[in-house]
Amino acid sequence: MATSTLCSLKGLPSVSYASTMRALSNKQRFPGFSRTAPSSSSAALAMVYIVLEFEWRRVGLLHVDTEWGQPMVMDISRFAEDKGVEILATGAYLNDDIVSIDNAMERLRQSGARIFIFVDVSTKFSLGYILDSAERHGIGASSKHVWLAWEENKNPEAALALGAEKTGIYEYTYIDMYIHI
Repeated sequence: MATSTLCSLKGLPSVSYASTMRALSNKQRFPGFSRTAPSSSSAALAMVYIVLEFEWRRVGLLHVDTEWGQPMVMDISRFAEDKGVEILATGAYLNDDIVSIDNAMERLRQSGARIFIFVDVSTKFSLGYILDSAERHGIGASSKHVWLAWEENKNPEAALALGAEKTGIYEYTYIDMYIHI
């Protein structure tokens, strides 16, 4: 976002092949910004459509508490409400902070949700920490809970393997999918 801000101040165009942040769609703030990837709002809508496809109606949301994670969860919440999906609880955590991850996980556990949407774009270790914490709180895959993850991790298998190495008790399936909306 810093590059886009600087380019806007100088009247220069900027094109991103990877930025999905919703704020960059603001043409008054970033008049010269263009992207080749869809915004995170499209991904939020896709997550809700996945939930609907499986006929799930009640979910919990877990997200990293950043300028990217907050708008993404607001989009998911808005689309979910529009489509009749109830958000039972939302848990926010700080990047790779085990205590805040555990606090957010406990809030989700107490909600009674069995389906969770996870939103993060941080380090390669976050997914492993999240799944490890879910298992410790009794809401992981081994207890028949479902986790849908949106993260821009370039090597999700490694992050998942790290978590599995730590606990040794859960299975995972990584699906790289494209949804046309």
